[in-house]
Amino acid sequence: MYEEILKDLKAEFGKKVILSTSDIAPYISKSPAAQYQLRRRGGFPFKVNKLGGKYQISIYHLAKWLADDSAEEKSSSPTKTTDTPSPKKKTQHRGISLGATLFQFGENINSLKLQVDFLDDLYRELEAIELEKIMSKKHGRKTKIQL
Repeated sequence: MYEEILKDLKAEFGKKVILSTSDIAPYISKSPAAQYQLRRRGGFPFKVNKLGGKYQISIYHLAKWLADDSAEEKSSSPTKTTDTPSPKKKTQHRGISLGATLFQFGENINSLKLQVDFLDDLYRELEAIELEKIMSKKHGRKTKIQL
């Protein structure tokens, strides 16, 4: 089986022995970007060499992988048409309840109101101090400004 696949690949690529990720994409059903992700996670099915900043794959490694993959398909039981696992159901986590969200929102508003009141009082005090400075410079005496 390996020899047959290698012969087909050589017919496809001519004398080319080193293939790019784009070359092998249709054979492994993975785009170059998907191949990159597989390599990053250590799940790429065969050896890849990096040459000049580009990933290169030997035609022999590809042929071996394809032959092994074909052999596995033939040895599987004939009753199974596909061996794809059923998708796992994602467990839905309920978020925080609406009542709790509204309560927290109200608490945040109250906290902000306190901060605004404090800053308003601080602003008034600082403004009074500044006005006292200005008045004392103009009149040469200290004047207490009542709020």
